[in-house]
Amino acid sequence: MHINPDALIKSKRVVVLATIFTNPYLQKIVVIGALVSMFGINVAASFHTPRVLEAMAKEGQVPAIFTKRTSADLPLPAFLCTAIIAILIPLTFNYNLGGILIISSISRFIQFLVVPVGVITYFMGKSKEKTLDAKKNFATDVIIPIIALALSILLLIKFNWVGQFSIKGADGLLHTNTKAIASMITGYVILPLIIYFTVKSDKN
Repeated sequence: MHINPDALIKSKRVVVLATIFTNPYLQKIVVIGALVSMFGINVAASFHTPRVLEAMAKEGQVPAIFTKRTSADLPLPAFLCTAIIAILIPLTFNYNLGGILIISSISRFIQFLVVPVGVITYFMGKSKEKTLDAKKNFATDVIIPIIALALSILLLIKFNWVGQFSIKGADGLLHTNTKAIASMITGYVILPLIIYFTVKSDKN
């Protein structure tokens, strides 16, 4: 930020950090470093994400089909599901990074709301499932989660919903980003309802 703050703000490049350097060799080093980093993150995610889905299935949180493995011990249903989602999201947004970031940022907000509530629920002993015994503290398990929850709600209120769910058209005007809205409804309303009723049916 000290080297070239204007370049960071005005850059239109994918790897913004490379813009702050005028030396082409330094720019290439930064871009190559970013590619190596993204490749590592994607490879790691391709291994652990299907196993997260498999673990959720074992806990009865998603359909039991995701617990199935092949003879080579590969969680194929979980792998295929995560691969399809990973392909569909960029395609849905026409590889528009801004649209994808909307989904990512909203996901973080949802986590910031769910986790404090979960901690408070655990402190009060209201968990529906059996939990491990752990030392409880009113300050860390109630007061801090309440502050976190309040701050997260404040951020959601101040969030630029109109701007985030709008895209600039060829005419230079903002238009409703229907793909982003449809993705949010699908991801946070339709899919959870489908999973809920599927899991409930499996348990019955």
